[in-house]
Amino acid sequence: MGSAAVPAFADNTPSSGIKDFGAEYLIKDDGTYWVWGGTHPVPTQVPGLTDVTASFDDGLVMKNDLSVWHWEYTNAAAVTTEQIPALHDLKAVFDTGHHLIALERSGDVYAIPRTEGRLNWSAAAPVDGLGDISAITSYYTNPDGKLVLLFLKKDGTLWSSDRDLQSFAAVKTAARVQSVEGNYALLANGKVQVFPALENASWADPSAVTLMPLQDIQFVRTNRFSNAAVDKQRRLWFWGNTLTGESDGTVLHEQKTPVLLKGVANVKEVFFVERSLVVLTGDGKVYETSLGHETLPADAKFRLLASDIGKVAAGSRHIIMQTNTGAMWGWGINKLAEQGTGDYDFMHEEPVPMQPPVTVELNGQPVALSNGVIIRHAQAFIPLRSIFEQLGAKVTWDENSKTVTIAQPDSTEAAAVTIKVDFAKGTTTVNGKAAELDTKPFNLSGTSYLPLRFISESLGAKVEWIKQDNRIAITK
Repeated sequence: MGSAAVPAFADNTPSSGIKDFGAEYLIKDDGTYWVWGGTHPVPTQVPGLTDVTASFDDGLVMKNDLSVWHWEYTNAAAVTTEQIPALHDLKAVFDTGHHLIALERSGDVYAIPRTEGRLNWSAAAPVDGLGDISAITSYYTNPDGKLVLLFLKKDGTLWSSDRDLQSFAAVKTAARVQSVEGNYALLANGKVQVFPALENASWADPSAVTLMPLQDIQFVRTNRFSNAAVDKQRRLWFWGNTLTGESDGTVLHEQKTPVLLKGVANVKEVFFVERSLVVLTGDGKVYETSLGHETLPADAKFRLLASDIGKVAAGSRHIIMQTNTGAMWGWGINKLAEQGTGDYDFMHEEPVPMQPPVTVELNGQPVALSNGVIIRHAQAFIPLRSIFEQLGAKVTWDENSKTVTIAQPDSTEAAAVTIKVDFAKGTTTVNGKAAELDTKPFNLSGTSYLPLRFISESLGAKVEWIKQDNRIAITK
């Protein structure tokens, strides 16, 4: 039996219906929430979460009614979700390692303590002495590595605290603060103030106020080691560390004075990704230059990665890009499937299409998958134990022979069918007869994937691909 003709399931032309996304999550217009990375090589829907409108670190999401929920996987497929009643209308979260700090849009700040390594959500409580906060950031002092928290109030004043949140001190600034990033404050006058990265610094001492040699700055970005600023002419400035060597032999080289990088203009956003400086320009182009040098000169060369990009989300080692037509692309380190591309290649030197978030429905009801649908050569593959048992078949796996048997008994509705897939030999049979498949079943990171349409139709089901919704509808 040959495989049936299959429409182009997902060629990464417009991935419509995505409301928001980050480096390892996305939210579809229907409020479903999808994640990838680790054991999930492609976007996988998190079951039990609906009406999601925003995502935050540490497994927090916010729904359309502004309620806040926590979710986590308890095993490869099972998920628990719980509402956090103390939190509402969340704006940002910040993990100190000791607490999780939650900032609400009202300006109220809550702390969730960590007990024996786990966040105690039931103990979430407002932080006394803090209110009208618009932003939170932090940095580490030298050489002790002590965490300093900075709280920006809506009136432009700045306050500091250690990680225990027991006391707060006013921070002396040269002018009203517009935004904070690490140990840098962008002032309302366009200047940048840097805070001393030394323990026991005197926050209230006017002599401690230090300004960077920068003017008319729009925003500052830092990853603790390297720093960038974009001025009102959309020019890019760099200072801080570049890197040479590998792993334990890495050497940091400090450039204390900001240098104007002339190889890129019209800068809209800046990201530090692994050992690269990545730039999104106002005309939708994404450029990259390496930080793997002893210095980053003014004439540093920028390589064009992509065009027609509307948004970029960055992790520490990779980026996810969305074109203006909706297609999703990844670039950078992919060792842990951080880019949702359906592979575990260590590095994607060039941008690669991310797999689409595909919903599978059986008789009109969504099916929870332990891993998302993987598209290969225009065919959809799903994990071994996902839907075939719901179609009335028995699925058995022989570990010794690496063979899966999908058996549907004879009934008044359907004839008996036995499908065998030998992953060791790469062969598939239906009722003992060889079946030629355009793309063979495969194993990825310990999970076996089977062709959804071929198996389902062999079991007597009808399979329909609704491209505009990234949805596969199965009826039987």
